Amino acid sequence: MKSTALPWLRQPIWLMAIWLGALAALAWSMGRVPVRGVYQALDNMQLESALILALLNVVVVLLISSRWWLILRAQGHRINLLRLVGYRLAAFSMSYFTPGPQFGGEPMQVHLLTRHGIPVSTALSSVSLDKLLEMAINFTFLVGGILLVLQSGLLGSLASSQVLALAMGLVFIPAGYLAVLWGGKQPLAGLLRRINHPRLQAAALLIGEAETLAGEFCRQKPIALAAAVAISLVTWAIMLLEYYLLLNFLGLSVSLTQAIAGLTAARLAFLAPTPAGLGALEASQALASEALGFGLVSGLTVSLVIRARDLLIGAIGLALTAIFLKKSSIRPHVHLTPEEE
Repeated sequence: MKSTALPWLRQPIWLMAIWLGALAALAWSMGRVPVRGVYQALDNMQLESALILALLNVVVVLLISSRWWLILRAQGHRINLLRLVGYRLAAFSMSYFTPGPQFGGEPMQVHLLTRHGIPVSTALSSVSLDKLLEMAINFTFLVGGILLVLQSGLLGSLASSQVLALAMGLVFIPAGYLAVLWGGKQPLAGLLRRINHPRLQAAALLIGEAETLAGEFCRQKPIALAAAVAISLVTWAIMLLEYYLLLNFLGLSVSLTQAIAGLTAARLAFLAPTPAGLGALEASQALASEALGFGLVSGLTVSLVIRARDLLIGAIGLALTAIFLKKSSIRPHVHLTPEEE
């Protein structure tokens, strides 16, 4: 007899728990704030202010894509930067709307690169390097932000040494992996080989090739690697500027330290295993704003603006994904000679 249970009841328990936790956090945040107060806070945002924030976000997207473009160019493959911007937006939409701490779009990036005739191992190594650098810089910022908050005492009991230890541990994961690749090792491929499962051997071979290419990039292209790190640092500086201006445009007079504290809370929220950090973002901004003395209304208003921005970018990414996947072929890329690199 066919089950008549609702489809969502047949989903894994962990997935249901994630959604229930996200909705509970969202309900807690929304339930404590008067809607009218949020509308009044949003009235402080002028059209010129919104345009400035939009421009800064465009710059951030261009910079993030430029880092990937630089890695690919150093590997001998030249693809139009604007096309890579589209691929990054498509990948963002995949990561944003699926459960997990902002992962999931990387296979889409690899797939889209291979349609240009780039070998899978090269595509995988470029995407992996880009993601590793992004994670290393992101987690370094989080550690710095948490240290600053702990020293200033801005968040009081909300900040703890346990959170700092977790963030520092997260930094060592991508940084340590990069260091091992730099040394010519194949840690992930080696692990898969030890499992010795027939279905994993092909994956181990592919990942091994990608890890070898990534290690060669780190050793043989130090200038490109330094430039990619510099792009990441500039990107974070602009993201901090955008968040600082957002708070001020909403009528909140904040210091740089307060802005760093709020942005740190927001970025930590996106590590939650909920789609788009649902509930976690709203709760983080509400708690951080209250601890900073601005009240829950301000925190929820900030989270709504961030949510609207990310939903717009995600919607653009979904549209681009549909366009890219609909095309049967893509014009081959330009392969650079060693002299051109």
